[in-house]
Amino acid sequence: MSRYNPKVFTNVDVLGGLDAELLIQLFRKFPKFFEEHEIHLENGTLNFENITKAGSSPLC
Repeated sequence: MSRYNPKVFTNVDVLGGLDAELLIQLFRKFPKFFEEHEIHLENGTLNFENITKAGSSPLC
């Protein structure tokens, strides 16, 4: 059984190996987080460097 590892969101190489459409579906459930980090999901492409930076940022 696989386990959830939040560190996957801080690794560009791992994110790049995941299905982008599934990631977008997941990320759209958290619009405020991505808006605050100026990551736009509506164009259907992902900038993995920006996502890993956002995933590494300290929580408020």
